Amino acid sequence: MHSAKKKVLTRLSNEPVPSTMAIFLDGKKFSTKTQEKVGDLFNHSYNENADHYVVTDAVRQSYLGDFVPECGTGEAIADGLLEFIEEKDGIEISDVTILGGDSTNVNTGPKGGVFAHVEKKTNLLFHRFICLLHLIVLLLRAIVGHFVGVTSGPRRFHLLWGSRLPL
Repeated sequence: MHSAKKKVLTRLSNEPVPSTMAIFLDGKKFSTKTQEKVGDLFNHSYNENADHYVVTDAVRQSYLGDFVPECGTGEAIADGLLEFIEEKDGIEISDVTILGGDSTNVNTGPKGGVFAHVEKKTNLLFHRFICLLHLIVLLLRAIVGHFVGVTSGPRRFHLLWGSRLPL
């Protein structure tokens, strides 16, 4: 199943796309697997957690590809995104009018965020869109934290009187 999914994503990321107007990116940290070929054998090892970013075309609702920035700063992510766009057939940064992502400071920061760095490096202005689902999750987390209690993990709450409520 994993190899079939990887083949489809590779095929989709290699297809040229028509000019894109809205690019959204979303990142997640997870450990990356590396392969090193020594003779006829492959040595597998896991690196530390690294940021992985998925890039989508919001207009056509399609997967464009992904990239791994050097580090998790806004400038490094912006460099990775611009390099990705430069290498991707059919995408010109001048055709992009909308940049979107979640509401984290690394994306939306006015001086050090990804969007700000992309604008500085390209001398272009973009409409910035924030994912509403991410904002709703933040709102619901605040409401549940206020009325039910803080979470003690992804599947449990600590209630105000000390007992636990499983999800």
